[in-house]
Amino acid sequence: MEEVEKLHQQASQDEVTKLVLKEDLSEDDKIAKLLQQNQKKLEQLTIQHATELREAKEKAEKQEKDQKRQVVNLNRDISELESLIESKIFKEADLEEALEKERKQVKKLQMELQDIKEEKKILVESTTSSSSISKAAQGTPKKDNVGEDSTAYCELCEVNGHDLISCKAVTVAKDGSDRPYCENCEEYGLHLTNKCPNQNETF
Repeated sequence: MEEVEKLHQQASQDEVTKLVLKEDLSEDDKIAKLLQQNQKKLEQLTIQHATELREAKEKAEKQEKDQKRQVVNLNRDISELESLIESKIFKEADLEEALEKERKQVKKLQMELQDIKEEKKILVESTTSSSSISKAAQGTPKKDNVGEDSTAYCELCEVNGHDLISCKAVTVAKDGSDRPYCENCEEYGLHLTNKCPNQNETF
């Protein structure tokens, strides 16, 4: 558009120059008039150039400001992103550390629980074993006594509970002791059988 306008102005100047040359003037007047026109044209071109230069400068300054503003905005965005990334990294590190602590705590509790289970198992086994041994120790003599009571019989005393070998009367006879022995009481050294105060109670 500006080029078309310049062409129109150039054509107008050429027409003016032709008209001046055709006028009935002296050569000096024609030259002076042409110089005046050229001077005017030069001033117009100077003003036009200055205007274009100013507009170009303003446009460049505006572009520069826009670029600076964009750079500032980009730098701010970059700083915010860096801050977010750094914060995220620190947060992840803190979470990893906390998670590691929790894992160690869980592992420790599991080990303690396992130790408690093992101690409980040992205690139960020990208690069960002791109880079994105690019951066996208590039950065996009773069983033996029952067995002895039910199977042992003394032909001399004619009673159950002991045999002839373990009979106290035989032992007394073998020892040749003159201490009295009571068959009813099965006691040695108290009184004789025929003098037993409990002989009426025995069957």
